[in-house]
Formats: sequence, C-alpha cells, structure tokens
Amino acid sequence: LGDCLRLVLVCATPLGCYEALGLVHQRWRSLGGFKDYISTPKPNHYQSLHTTVLGPGGVLLHLLFRTPEMHQVAEQGIVAHWRQQARGPAPTLPRCGNRYGWLRSLQDISDASEVADEFIEAAQMELLADQIFCFTPKGDIVPLPRGSSPLDLAYAVHSSIGNRCAGARVNGRLQSIHAVLRNGDRVEVLVSSQVEPQQSWLALVASGRARAELRRFFNAKRRAVRAAGGDIRLPALAALPPPPPPPSTVRAT
Repeated sequence: LGDCLRLVLVCATPLGCYEALGLVHQRWRSLGGFKDYISTPKPNHYQSLHTTVLGPGGVLLHLLFRTPEMHQVAEQGIVAHWRQQARGPAPTLPRCGNRYGWLRSLQDISDASEVADEFIEAAQMELLADQIFCFTPKGDIVPLPRGSSPLDLAYAVHSSIGNRCAGARVNGRLQSIHAVLRNGDRVEVLVSSQVEPQQSWLALVASGRARAELRRFFNAKRRAVRAAGGDIRLPALAALPPPPPPPSTVRAT
C-alpha cells in the first residue's frame, strides 16, 4: 500500500472488531469505507475487517481488525489452526460446517483426480476465481466461482446429483444447465435418471470440483468399456481446451 502504515488490531470478539472499527471511523477520516471479510470470509477462510484512514499528522493508516482465532489463521494458515483445535498429531478433517469447506473441496478434487496435472488445474479453478454465494432450497449457502452454472452447484452438493442434473429452478423459475448463476440466487437442482454427463459439460462448468468429477466419470466409463472389450469414442481429456475465463459481468439467462 505504498506509504501506508499497516496495523493489526486484535479484538476479543467479532462484535468487538466492528465496535473498534466504528470508533476509528469516528476519530479519523475514512478513505473508501471498509471491507468486511468477517461476515464474508475469503475462500481460504481468511477473516478481518479492513479500512484505511487518514490518521494523526496526515499519516495513512491501513487497519485490520481480527479476533485471536482470525489472526492465527491469517498468520499461520488454516491447517495450523485446525491442528491446534484438534489437539492431536493427525486430526480428521471435519465433514460438516463451512469453516473447512475450501479444504474439503480440495480433498474432493484430489480424490477425483487421477494425475497431478488434473489436480493442479482443478485446484487453480477452485481457489483463484472470484466467488458468488448461492442458496439451496433449505437455505444452505454454497460458495461457487463467478460464472458458475447449475451444474457447478449440483456437483458442489454431491457428484451423484451433478451426474444426473437435468436443469434447475432458480429463484422459482425453470432454467437449463446453461444458465449463469448470480450472487444470492436460490437454486433447486432438478435430476433425472435418464441423464448422464456429456463431454460438452466440461465447457459449462466453472468450478474445479465439477471439472474433476466430470473427468472421473469419463475416465471410469472409458475403463469399463475397455474392460468389456469394447471401444468408446471419447476424445482425450488432456487435449480438451481450458475453460473460458469468467465474464466480468454475470447475468442470468
């Protein structure tokens, strides 16, 4: 931030972070408001409140407000915090809640990837993309890369849902699997036993997990056909072009 002085203020509770931010804005002029990564954490579970103010003597101050737990995650990483909480040499990754969602997603991608290049490609898609947040009919929040389709959400729920996805009801309106989801959409995935993944789906998905699951399906199908002594006309997955970059402006079709 150039000549900004960066300060980290550790508060006892998340509420204390917001109260401290309010006091700072009352005392010094805010330059550009603030960024709230507490209510909306980054994909790696980073949480803080960020603000820049014109401090004493005209000095620019970039202030970060965190709890001790948030500070540990920011400075040492989520794995260090996870190990300390588990208090064991080899803790098991929790399978519920959103705290370790991004780490579980990488684990799922690793399970679905057969070679290192596939894992790296899918992991980059999952971690480097901007995010949106959609809702299931039950109100569960599903983080997705910007530009995602109902297929991405279906695979985020479960691979068996994704493999049978026939469309979706988005905010109460029927949409095809080609629809582009927007932040805050409520999505109900529609499945059919008559549907199975197609090669064209690889061009529709924006998430690394969905791409990895599709690769796993096609690889398993190819192996099954070969084991039965047949032949399957699927192009080599390694030769498929990379997915297009997410659009700067996302609109539902």
